[in-house]
Amino acid sequence: MRPSRSSTLRTSLVLLLLLAAFSARGEGGSAALTEAEAVLARDPARALELARAILGAEPEVPQVHAVLGRAAAQAGQPALAVEHLGRALALGGETLQLRLYLASALWETGRYDDAEASFRRACELSGAGSRGQLAWHQLGRLLLWLARAPQAVEALERAVALGSQAPDAALDLARALDLAGDPRALAAFTRAVALAPESPRARWGLAHALRAAGRREEAAAELEIYRELYQREQDSVRNGGLVRASLDFAWSLLRAGDAEAAAAAFARLGDVAEALEGRARAESARGRHREAVALLETAVRRFPDRDDLLEFLARERLAALTEAEP
Repeated sequence: MRPSRSSTLRTSLVLLLLLAAFSARGEGGSAALTEAEAVLARDPARALELARAILGAEPEVPQVHAVLGRAAAQAGQPALAVEHLGRALALGGETLQLRLYLASALWETGRYDDAEASFRRACELSGAGSRGQLAWHQLGRLLLWLARAPQAVEALERAVALGSQAPDAALDLARALDLAGDPRALAAFTRAVALAPESPRARWGLAHALRAAGRREEAAAELEIYRELYQREQDSVRNGGLVRASLDFAWSLLRAGDAEAAAAAFARLGDVAEALEGRARAESARGRHREAVALLETAVRRFPDRDDLLEFLARERLAALTEAEP
């Protein structure tokens, strides 16, 4: 859909005001960056446009490159994100959040060695607690994706130690142990199921580990639970025509900029994958990244084949770090 004339004029006016504020004095530049940050929470594509305009006035300010790089990452332009996040770090703007954004963007662009190095630097910066858990989990996910199971185990064990109640990290650790041929895989899958009993991926993994251990009856019981969970998902998308129409209406609300109404419309459709994704995107558009993370964590547990949701979840976790800042 082409932007309306009034929308284009509003954007142009905001750009002019930001540039005027930025060029006036130091405090104005700070205010302009604050405004760009606020726009980023609601509309990454627009934030990208605003940040580019600010960059024209101050090309050597690390915070400007940081906002531009984050906006590019959120807008699905990883190569541009790498360029500006790397520049922000080179100019002395290093933070855990930027390191994680850069590592994820490097991963998306296929620069795996650089991504690993950046994730490891993030782990050094992260310390303990939830931030450390996030950094080590992201490193473990990359190593697992690269089929480097033994190294993934090391990283994911650190992640689980820092967040023992994190079901995604627990499941990824179980998968890494299984791929590494480690006999602890069975106990790890059992733990993953205890943390997320509704997760088909966890149930499938536990069934596989039980069968490998020769416990065929227990494996068969777990497979039956897996089938029930899968069938529940299929049942939830029955009457697809009505559901599709409702989903399309909810997406139209979100595209029109009414994120609050879109979130409510998606919520009425229950826990089908696309509805959960839509609710998460609506909450993200409202700048409520923690709520988006919670919804996406539910979605990836229930719909393990949606790799795009895993990537969306990773981006929202990064965005939520800003909300956690004092």
